[in-house]
Amino acid sequence: MIQGIYLIDHRGVCILHRKYGSINIDENLIGGFLAAILKFSSKLIQGEEEDLREIALRNYRIIYESSDNLKLVAVIHREDDEGLVRDALRKIINLFIESFGSQLQYWNGSVQPFAGFEEKIDDVFLEKDLRDLIIPEIPEATSKATAPIQEPAKPVLSLKQILRRSKTFMFKILLVGDSNVGKTSIIRKTTENKFSTEYTPTVGCDFTVKQFEIGRNKVRLHFWDFGGATNFAHMRKELYIDADAAILVFDLTNPESLKNLEIWRKEILNSFNPLMIFVVGNKADLEGKMPGEEGQKYAKEINAPYFETSAKTGANVEELFKSIAELLIKKG
Repeated sequence: MIQGIYLIDHRGVCILHRKYGSINIDENLIGGFLAAILKFSSKLIQGEEEDLREIALRNYRIIYESSDNLKLVAVIHREDDEGLVRDALRKIINLFIESFGSQLQYWNGSVQPFAGFEEKIDDVFLEKDLRDLIIPEIPEATSKATAPIQEPAKPVLSLKQILRRSKTFMFKILLVGDSNVGKTSIIRKTTENKFSTEYTPTVGCDFTVKQFEIGRNKVRLHFWDFGGATNFAHMRKELYIDADAAILVFDLTNPESLKNLEIWRKEILNSFNPLMIFVVGNKADLEGKMPGEEGQKYAKEINAPYFETSAKTGANVEELFKSIAELLIKKG
């Protein structure tokens, strides 16, 4: 049975999804995972990322079709007919581009412009004789005798009207710095309100999403948490693309991690055009930390806002991300 369909843009952001099976897959993470694994595979085989046609799991497969910087991803059972599913994916992605292609450059993160497209996905799978693979989530047609009275159709809003009514901002945020400075701990504190004393190094890149409101504005921060190991530098550079901001994190008890921030900053700036940068000194709760003036001095040199946080106590963590969102919104 098909577990779900996910439409991913070139940044790895999930535009919409249609759930069919019982497996719960975070649509905000699958795009980042797919973007990372495709970039990694293209480096291994020194070819186009489309050379990787599927990702095989124990009982399921992840397959996709591409068009116009979009990827339509399907999570299917290993015994499902891949050919039929791919035919359906190609038709669906073409339908989406025909319907919304001209609007994507203005997309602000709200799913409202694409309301109703999930039903078109259902229709395509029914046409392709894949009804048995999605039927658990599609109700049987209601007979005319028992059909409910339809309410008057709601007026269709133009894209400009939607953007005026729904102010949703979506930003890609990079977190970089040496290993064991607390990048992942900061994210876990703001997204899960958790802190672990055990250090588990990030291998490659992790993806997390935080959603909150600032005034009337809805904000979605897509965190790309990069491991500090030097052997992943080639992969990191590919994933820095299209970021809105970068957080340079150092350990307030480790002066060397502050010195290395300039290496991280140059790695980011060498990958694409300049972006908004923030400097964060973490582990502010520990004894033996360096004077705050040292981190402030470096931040001033590169014209970046400076914060000191504690992932353990939560001090300044929420203030950090709200400030980042506010500055990015003002920047436009």
